[in-house]
Amino acid sequence: MKEIRIYIYLFLLTLCLFIGCNNSESQNKDQTQKPNFIVIMADDISAIDFGCYGNVTINTPNIDKLAQTGVQFHTAWATPLCMPSRIQIMTGKYASSTRWYGNSFKPADEARYGIKGEPGYELSQELFFTKFFHENGYKTAISGKWHVEDFPDWSTFKKDYGFDEYCLWGLPDSLPKGFENYEKVEGAAGPYWDIGGRGPFWQPAIIENGKLGPTDKDIYGPDYFTDFINGFVQENKDEPFLVYYPSNIAHNWWYNPVSEKTQSNTFGPVPALDSLGNKTGEKTNVGRKPAIEYLDYLVGKIVSNLDSLGIRENTYIIFTTDNGSPGLGKGKLRSENGFRVPFIINKPSIPSTGIKHEYVQLADVFPTIAELAAITVPDSVKFDGISFTSVLEGNSSERDYLYSYLNWLHAFRYKEYYLDGHGNLYKCIPKSTFKFDYINYSDSVRTPELLEVWSKFDELKRKFPAPDTTNNPMYKRYVLKHKIFEERYLK
Repeated sequence: MKEIRIYIYLFLLTLCLFIGCNNSESQNKDQTQKPNFIVIMADDISAIDFGCYGNVTINTPNIDKLAQTGVQFHTAWATPLCMPSRIQIMTGKYASSTRWYGNSFKPADEARYGIKGEPGYELSQELFFTKFFHENGYKTAISGKWHVEDFPDWSTFKKDYGFDEYCLWGLPDSLPKGFENYEKVEGAAGPYWDIGGRGPFWQPAIIENGKLGPTDKDIYGPDYFTDFINGFVQENKDEPFLVYYPSNIAHNWWYNPVSEKTQSNTFGPVPALDSLGNKTGEKTNVGRKPAIEYLDYLVGKIVSNLDSLGIRENTYIIFTTDNGSPGLGKGKLRSENGFRVPFIINKPSIPSTGIKHEYVQLADVFPTIAELAAITVPDSVKFDGISFTSVLEGNSSERDYLYSYLNWLHAFRYKEYYLDGHGNLYKCIPKSTFKFDYINYSDSVRTPELLEVWSKFDELKRKFPAPDTTNNPMYKRYVLKHKIFEERYLK
């Protein structure tokens, strides 16, 4: 009997040691698990269109909560147009390094117009943050709107840019070979219909890992793109992941689908929601307000999914947009609202310290998330962006200026002064927390303060010179593209 008790004791002791070791290993694994990242970049929305940036007519409670419980930057800059902003956020570099100054002022070709780019140039030469993280052990995915190049090579897309999975709108003329009939919607019309083809919203054109996605009349593309993200996160919840979600909302319609009774260049409709945030089965009226509010609903779904999987604590969410809203300066370097975008980073372990007045811009994302993930960046990778991890830790930022550009124009911000793309100097006088009066100081007497400001702007213009248009092949391609466009579509 005594021997039996000894054996039982030894068995229980071994079992306890085994369980203890496993618990210790589990705790160590949790402590060393690299953080996850979800980078959300919405389309064509200025900062002042969100509740947390002072808007009182558009309801964005989920995005507002990310701001209230995370870190919200008061002044963040993108560029005024789609492609140069997308290149900037993914490479951590300005156009002074990549030469992507605009949608058409760039080193790549314009295949739709038969215009060849620079000989030997390939976009895949650029190191995107997705590829960098993929090479360092992260699972990676993109869903939504690519629009970095017009004609991606879908056969090499994953390899070129470091995606394990992708689910994207088949941007006009970019559908894989053999899918030509898929791009048409019966009864659709509009001035750019032969460019636009099937859009990303109702009856969308979706390419999911090289295959066609669903395109029924009741399918709303942004729902599908969001569900793809949530599915990817669920499948990869036990290992570090990076998701890039360039949302299609709130870009306007690319065509006029007769069934929706809309005109081109309008917004919506989107699925209608009841007061509890549940779909009613109906559609809203057209307009930017319901579109932006639906974007907020989708952001809420992403956060809820992280909560339900128990990985919210270890996931950074970054929310921003690619440029400002139409009518507020999109496509121009005059109003700061054309490229002043929301910028929020949220992770439960980051203390909420209110609104940060340190400057930040899209190029800062890559160096920041690399530092947060404790991944060493090779000396050969030269960022223009500046990591803002010090700001998250409650310290000051190295960044004392902002820089934006479009084609051959550039704009800068230093202290409370703004130099627009046409050389006009403004002092930004706070009108409320997020709104300013812009007082023209171009012809003001050069006080010591203004001499310092002009000196800083001269320094920045030397550091980031605007491209010359004289004998510049990019400019010649730009002019030719717009000439063909006008002849083909505007006459």
